[in-house]
Amino acid sequence: MIRKASSASVVLLLLCATALLDPGDEMIIPTPCFVSYQAEAYLAGGVYDQRIAELGGKTKPITKVSRPDDPTIVMGRCHMDSCWWWKVVSQETVRSGVTGRLVKVMARTTYEEFSSDHVEQHGYPGNPRSTAKWDEQPMEVYLFCSKTLPAVIDFDKDLRKYQLVIPFDNDGISWGYTEGAANLYVHACNNGQSFTYDIKPAYAEAKIILDLPEDIFSFR
Repeated sequence: MIRKASSASVVLLLLCATALLDPGDEMIIPTPCFVSYQAEAYLAGGVYDQRIAELGGKTKPITKVSRPDDPTIVMGRCHMDSCWWWKVVSQETVRSGVTGRLVKVMARTTYEEFSSDHVEQHGYPGNPRSTAKWDEQPMEVYLFCSKTLPAVIDFDKDLRKYQLVIPFDNDGISWGYTEGAANLYVHACNNGQSFTYDIKPAYAEAKIILDLPEDIFSFR
């Protein structure tokens, strides 16, 4: 009989990393690799080394890629030979309630592109360059820190209203383009630690529109 250990390898690898890694432990990741592997090490509290094995058993020097040295810098997402990062300018709790905590974050972003050869040889960097150019004006991002409705509240310029984005599944894994929002949520709401959630299926599938971020407290 074949027993299924997990719904997907990404989930299983994150569970293994969370169980085995202590904060600061190193995780070796061969590259090129699937985009989620580095995030799994990050969410589990570890740092990661990228080692490239050559034919004949030779290896190139190890390039250590760690979490951003500046605690205000948060990895956004690396994908298709490019990366972007958040730089948190300020963070404050707007309101707390039984269902969760509404947090306002002011953050700048920066973006860098890399050659395919660079990514293949060195992987993606954990830090932006010291000469990175950040947005002049920080953007306003609202986060709802909640076990049952973990959400990023994004302003839709076309609707002139706020829209909820739930960047996780219940296992705490982000999906696709929501990875950047998920990383900011983990930084601001969970102090950088990964958690599991109890999201109602109706929430995950619904398109939730709000007039104001504070309206999240009256949402059912």
